[in-house]
Amino acid sequence: MSTPSDGIKDDIRTTIIADTGIPAGTLLANRFFIHEELGQGGQAHVYRAHDEITDKTIAIKVLARRTELSESAIQRLRDELLAARRISDPNIIRVHEFYRDEAYVFYTMDYIAGQTLAQRLQENVSMPDAERWFHQIIAGVQACHREQVIHGDLKPANLLIDTSNNLVIADFGISAVHGDSYTRGSGTDGYRAPEIDEGEAISNAVDIYALGKVIQRILNAVPRHGTRTHLWRLRWLKLAKRMLNENPENRSSLTKIVRKTTVTGSRRHIAMAALVVLLLFLATIYQHYSNGTGPELLVEPNHSVAPARIAFVHTPDAPDAERIVQMLSLTYTEKNKFSVISPTRVNNLVLQLGLNPFQQARDRERLATLLNVSTLIFVASFNDSDGASDYVQVYVSHYPENQPMGVEAFALQRGVLTAFQQIQSHLVIHLDNVSGGKTSDVLNAELAELVIQIQNAESHEQVERLQRDHQAQYQQSTAFWFALAQWANLAGLDDKADYYLSMLFETTAENTANYWVLRGRVLEAQLSGDLDSAALALDRLLEVYPSRPILLEQRAMIAQQLDDVSLAEQLLEAALSIDPNSGNLWFELGRLRINQGDIQSSIHHELAQGLIRFRQQEDLFGQGIILNALGVAYLRIGDLLASQNYFEQALKVRTANEDFMGQAVTLSNLANVLAIMQKYVEADLQLEKAAEIFATLNDHRGTAQVLNERGYLAEEQGKYDAALRYFRGALDLRIRYSSTEEQAETINNVAFVYFLSGDFSQADIFWRQANTLFDRIDHESGKLRTELQLANLHLHRGEYQMATRILAKVSNYIGDNRPIEQAFLNFVFSRRNFGLGNLDAALSNVVQAIEYASAIQDNRAIIENLLWKLEMCFWIADAGCFLREQEHLNSLQDGFTREQEIVFAWLNWSYNHATKTDNAVAEGKRLRESLNDINLPLHTEMKMRLLLWEFMPKAIDLEEKEALMAVVLPSYYQEHLHVNYLAARDGLQSSEALVRVLAQYPKHWRNHIFIQETPNSDTKVRLAKTEWLGSLEEEQAQRYSCWFYKECGSE
Repeated sequence: MSTPSDGIKDDIRTTIIADTGIPAGTLLANRFFIHEELGQGGQAHVYRAHDEITDKTIAIKVLARRTELSESAIQRLRDELLAARRISDPNIIRVHEFYRDEAYVFYTMDYIAGQTLAQRLQENVSMPDAERWFHQIIAGVQACHREQVIHGDLKPANLLIDTSNNLVIADFGISAVHGDSYTRGSGTDGYRAPEIDEGEAISNAVDIYALGKVIQRILNAVPRHGTRTHLWRLRWLKLAKRMLNENPENRSSLTKIVRKTTVTGSRRHIAMAALVVLLLFLATIYQHYSNGTGPELLVEPNHSVAPARIAFVHTPDAPDAERIVQMLSLTYTEKNKFSVISPTRVNNLVLQLGLNPFQQARDRERLATLLNVSTLIFVASFNDSDGASDYVQVYVSHYPENQPMGVEAFALQRGVLTAFQQIQSHLVIHLDNVSGGKTSDVLNAELAELVIQIQNAESHEQVERLQRDHQAQYQQSTAFWFALAQWANLAGLDDKADYYLSMLFETTAENTANYWVLRGRVLEAQLSGDLDSAALALDRLLEVYPSRPILLEQRAMIAQQLDDVSLAEQLLEAALSIDPNSGNLWFELGRLRINQGDIQSSIHHELAQGLIRFRQQEDLFGQGIILNALGVAYLRIGDLLASQNYFEQALKVRTANEDFMGQAVTLSNLANVLAIMQKYVEADLQLEKAAEIFATLNDHRGTAQVLNERGYLAEEQGKYDAALRYFRGALDLRIRYSSTEEQAETINNVAFVYFLSGDFSQADIFWRQANTLFDRIDHESGKLRTELQLANLHLHRGEYQMATRILAKVSNYIGDNRPIEQAFLNFVFSRRNFGLGNLDAALSNVVQAIEYASAIQDNRAIIENLLWKLEMCFWIADAGCFLREQEHLNSLQDGFTREQEIVFAWLNWSYNHATKTDNAVAEGKRLRESLNDINLPLHTEMKMRLLLWEFMPKAIDLEEKEALMAVVLPSYYQEHLHVNYLAARDGLQSSEALVRVLAQYPKHWRNHIFIQETPNSDTKVRLAKTEWLGSLEEEQAQRYSCWFYKECGSE
């Protein structure tokens, strides 16, 4: 706010307000005891006060003296503060109430202990703190705008940093709604959007402008050191620049800002982000996965594959030789007659295995075999006898002959570039033999050197200088422009990358098969997040540059994201045919097949082959990956002992030195197995170790994952309050540090715990939040699973129409390529149909659910569906069905969870009691006692206790019956029907309540039983009974009459 320019009294933004200083000790509005003034700005003062009614410390912002404002101005302020009060977000200070007493106009809000951002910026700010505050202020502004509130005065003085180092947006003294006009000068100089000075109608864009200014201020406080910090700074400066556009219509929207600053956007952006990581990672990953020693390999190298696979080798610790090898690799990479192995992979392989290929023929042959290359090119660095003049010796060795040839020495006295040019000419002759033709038109020495300089640049300024200095010379060079575009992309400078790509494409109108142009097309697709275009670009790249494993693997990844699993398998198999000793490729193919449910094949073939490769190469890192994957595979098929064994083996090689992060991942996986085995103390110990590792690595996402696992562990034990604490802790971390997808998954977990604990309202709220997030990022699988959870929730509440609408919608989207979702869909359909008495459909649904779960070998889902089928068999008195499924489940008991064990025991007792087994009464008493010693999902426990009451009314005391009547709420509609029936049957309440509930749910399948305790005519009761029994087979109907009507004379 500021002083007026026109003196209009009713416009609060232009009103002169006199000093409102209030001395400490004043009791404001006979309620708020003033302790001290916290600060002042413009015309307002903020105080720390004590609320005498609530006994809490609060903050008070005094806006004006009462006599200085008209009623319309006061009303306007009140409306604005009420609008601010609607905002509910952890990054927004909570506004309480608006007051006007005899002396002052003010409002109350939360008291935030800490300091303003303006004060904090007097010191240096770390990059992690700045990153956190950026996300928090963006989230806060987004929350304002969702409620149609514009803050209007974002600046460091109005942003608070609390004692936990979180940023909170405060000061809504001049907030407004869309379409209002600020007077000239509103806001704060340096943060005020230009359209305010122009007197234009305001919009969200004024906050976007101020946000950009705040980000710039914070960035100025972050010390400038290190490449990582520099690239991070460039990304945020670029975003801030877009926020500061003079034209408000051209400023970045919050939606775009959020998409740019979160890990995941749309489903295609998720896939492309992963692809970018793969493009960076694959350049060096083979250093881990193709080195080693050992017995003869199972797959022999295929030397007939074109193009020729070649590798350049340099002597260790020889900078000139290494530089020449980098330039040679770059030169031959763009030639489609060659497939060049990454120099990093070659060098690490030599060092890791202690090979000396320059002097030992056996080591040369071994290196060629491991890399599956047809030619090795050696660059050795030497000194003269007096050490005065250096030179490099170059020679070529073809395989399987393994005979060095073309040995030549090149002096370095005239510089590396001159020597490189001479080496190029020398190699053309010797590499013609393996490429089947001429290898002319290679990159010249200066261009190769320039491209490497661009790749290694540490700042945007350095890159721009290289561009300016060399653009005239290399205007038509595709390698030059692609190197610039690639650097800009990695630095997060999308606009620059777009520009460099446009220059790249302008150079090659008649040469669309150029290597760098095709790489540019792939990069262009990455920038746009277009998977289909990326696939087409890589297909063209593979057409012109075939048989390159790294390109095949990239294309396989895109195929997986596009749900073309068959193509992904073919591509990985093709890559393996070229690089058969790559343990990583075996692992990727195995993981793909596990995800498709082909687990046994993956265990016994792909993962086994990968483990053999890694062991032959003495690669502990790779062995840990495969052993962990085997543990996951055996867990999926329910072989808990085998799973535990492989995880423990993985931990022996995933040491702090070899793979500290991998060790934490395996510890979490092992904890999962131990929890299912009900070894809860051991499981918690493993999670504690994992948490310590993630804390040591300062890995917040890993810490969140451990909290998530601890939530699962608590959930397995029925400790739902603890599970909620863990899941909420994980959610707090994931909101700050993780992707939207991970946030949504954790919200799903919170919802599920509320569901298990019987709080259906909270479960509904959180599942809808998760569904919104999944929808926002176009995460189809997550959205489908969440909607199915909502449908299941509606069924438990008796809301069949709503459940049916969701199920119909989901059915239209799920195909056979989603077996996990298909299994869940059929399970929920089965429960829906059974609840309505559609018995044949319900049984058919559960059979399909079991088939889908079996196809992917999901043991837990198989057991869950078999238990549900067993329960249906019992309720319809189908003894043959019950005994068949009982036998099946007996064979799976080793994989039972704690809850599944007691559900199975309850169903066995129910059958034994119905068939009058001798020990059924004693068994029922033991079951009842066990329910007192174990925590179960509330609706499951209620279902069990109510059947115990129905079958054994004398064994259940009055206190327990009354407790059940109190705890079974109307929202648990089936149990509510059941308890009202039992209470009426045993004379604990009149039948009126049962009549009302039956009227609400006239189609419930057991109404033919419940109606017996209502004042209906005998004819109506008899008709309901006859209709139900008529839907069963004759023998089954007789058995049902005996079990549930107690009419056993015909048996």
